[in-house]
Amino acid sequence: NKLTVENVDGVPIAKPLGARKAYWGGESGVIDTPFYDRDSLVAGSLVSGPALFDAEDTVVVVPPGWNYRVDQWGIGWIEC
Repeated sequence: NKLTVENVDGVPIAKPLGARKAYWGGESGVIDTPFYDRDSLVAGSLVSGPALFDAEDTVVVVPPGWNYRVDQWGIGWIEC
């Protein structure tokens, strides 16, 4: 089951499943943070942080100002 994505300049932008409160440190504090199903992201997906990605065995945490990108092999990369 793939997430609904919006293509912006040919890059799939994943739509969040919802939001939950997360603490991001002193400067950012508590933020309503979008969360996604990690295993449903398509190759080329790009999400700007803050974001949380739920997976079967972990949660991927992407801080504010960072991006999460899924490559052509389905591997997720956290990039600044």
